Amino acid sequence: MKSLVVVFSVLLCGVGLADNKHTVLVLPLDGNAPPATRQKLSASFQKMARVLDGDVQAGKTSLGDTASMLACDPAKRACVENVRATLNVDELVYGTANEDNGQITVVAKRYKRGKKTVERTVTVSSNDPPSKVEPELVSVFSNDPMPDEPDASPSPSPSASPSPSPSPSPSPSPGDGSASTGTTTGGSNRERNIDIAITAGGGVMVLLGLALWAEKSSLQDDIDSHPTNTVNDFKDLQDLEDKASRRGWAGTIFVIAGLAVGGYGGYRLYKYYKNKNETTIAPTPVEGGAAVTIMGRW
Repeated sequence: MKSLVVVFSVLLCGVGLADNKHTVLVLPLDGNAPPATRQKLSASFQKMARVLDGDVQAGKTSLGDTASMLACDPAKRACVENVRATLNVDELVYGTANEDNGQITVVAKRYKRGKKTVERTVTVSSNDPPSKVEPELVSVFSNDPMPDEPDASPSPSPSASPSPSPSPSPSPSPGDGSASTGTTTGGSNRERNIDIAITAGGGVMVLLGLALWAEKSSLQDDIDSHPTNTVNDFKDLQDLEDKASRRGWAGTIFVIAGLAVGGYGGYRLYKYYKNKNETTIAPTPVEGGAAVTIMGRW
């Protein structure tokens, strides 16, 4: 019974912690600098990142290696976002260390979805200790709010001349490049995974409760068939009845708690997918015609 209570407590605590944890992953550096040098510089990055709020973790593969596995260009922001979502973290810290003519150029970057990438560059001698880059790069690891990524949506050209004809412009055909589409991604994979974990945790607790009920039923069969010829028989019977009662109550508690936790997780998943599928379509003026902007969670 004590072990089952521990399982129940761990499940509930795990759900609470996972829901609020902000994760920062510090990736090893890419570049042509010697592996030993890059390893020491990566250790400096991890040390500086410890001041960041949240759970700071050290990655095993660099951004370039992870991007290669995902078949995308690490120089593009969309690829960095793909890496972040795949690794299921809130922020990425990464960079490069390139050596040229006895000089090492170190670039440090910090990425978070919807925020402008923070970037700093410093050049040091190949003979300098890795710690020499820290004063120049420490601003990357500030807890100050990161600036929002500027809106890159196209705006109407001010130099566009008005149409000489009052007749409406023809609707843009698909694929002619005149349609303007804006998309905002919905809840992250991390949010969805947390919801799934909560629902699964509730299911596990229900299964534990059903297992306890089954054990109580088996004990009840033993009680019904237990002999009652001696004093010891009555004592054994009393022990069996107490054990069956404890199993029954524990099963009831786990089933009720599991249904509550699973229902909460299911509700969160319902809201996630409902918000994910909400879209808004609005007319947007563009040079030489009209278009629509599609916004929503995908």
